[in-house]
Amino acid sequence: MPDLASTLDPSDKPPCVCLIGAGTVGRAILLDHLAHEVDVLLIDSNPTSLETATEQATARFPAVRVQYAPPLVSDLASLRFTISPQPGPASPTLVIESVTEKLALKQSLFMTLRSTFGPKMILATNTSNLRVRDVFEPLRDDPNCCGLHFFMPVECRPLVECISTASTSLTTRNTCETHALRLKKNVLQVQDSPGFVVNRLLAPYLNQSLLILEHGVDTSNLAEAALAFGMPMPPLQLIDTIGIRTAFDSGRVFWQSFPTRLDPASILSGMLKAVKSQPNHEVRFCDPVLDQPEHEVSSPQTSNIAKKVIAQYQRETRSWTINEISEMISIPMWIEAAEVLKTRLVNDLDSVELAMRGGLGYSRPEGFFNFFDSMGSETLRHQLEHTGKLFRGLRASDELLSCLKMTSSPTKAILRYRELTKETER
Repeated sequence: MPDLASTLDPSDKPPCVCLIGAGTVGRAILLDHLAHEVDVLLIDSNPTSLETATEQATARFPAVRVQYAPPLVSDLASLRFTISPQPGPASPTLVIESVTEKLALKQSLFMTLRSTFGPKMILATNTSNLRVRDVFEPLRDDPNCCGLHFFMPVECRPLVECISTASTSLTTRNTCETHALRLKKNVLQVQDSPGFVVNRLLAPYLNQSLLILEHGVDTSNLAEAALAFGMPMPPLQLIDTIGIRTAFDSGRVFWQSFPTRLDPASILSGMLKAVKSQPNHEVRFCDPVLDQPEHEVSSPQTSNIAKKVIAQYQRETRSWTINEISEMISIPMWIEAAEVLKTRLVNDLDSVELAMRGGLGYSRPEGFFNFFDSMGSETLRHQLEHTGKLFRGLRASDELLSCLKMTSSPTKAILRYRELTKETER
């Protein structure tokens, strides 16, 4: 893929971007902008979140200048972060929202933002699972709205998904893509659907990881199996990075959109209850590793709270091999990749590979689909037919199973499955 960012005119001043939301994800997006010398206006209703954002920004970037700005949106507090040698425009030219995954909240916010900033301001939502068209439904046919989806940890994931609605103008899409390129990120243009592509692959993986803990898998073995599969960090550590609340909300949207594709893991609900019961304490699956370089892969220790929650919901104890665990957590992603291609969210295998590498940090050099080809069609089909009786996440459609029987590799089966859809549409 060509380095499209190198085609940008270096004399162009980056826009002043307005970020709405100073939570875990919003702060990560802020730091990534500052790392690329893009000025940011950060808005949030929570002074503590803004204070945390300021502490993180000044610790990472001593040259950053932080100033209070007049409230631009209702009575929400505003902070201006300036780090570029030649500051961009004082007024924002692009708004990126990153608040809680609640549809009504986002819709209300965007109505306020459109009223505040006027009709020409480009409004982008960082929603990870909601349909973009639903988020902007109150603005009806607004051409200056789209999705711009970042991934955690933002500074380590060189990808954003750009999601257009039927009304999104080419100018809006190009502006958002150009902005993403300024952040040195590849852009994956995807169709509008709950979870888009990356989270469509991620949600069943995380859910299945939690489900097999209920069936006796040890957390250290789960971590080893995930790394062996090619993921950049263990799934419990990834949930901590995303945030338990965000992971729960995202998983709920996936389940509500595709209720036959997974059984929601009770462990995540249990952890969310622990979060609510201890509002003044940080509740995590894993204890933080001291003196470890940021985002370095490790074998984290399961927290005492998580141990109690896992024990509460554990249904059985049995021995699992690392290979069995890798298959259990990876196969739901393969099924979802087949469905993503079938419904044309993206059009080719390379786009799925880009989503895995750029959005999720998948690291096997031979690639995601090759992992299943090395597993073989017979092994994969056996797991789908037998283990699928226990886990919905490992149940494939009859058509996909038929394609596995008809072809010599899982990748060819997915391509055949996609072609069957084309034939049905004719």
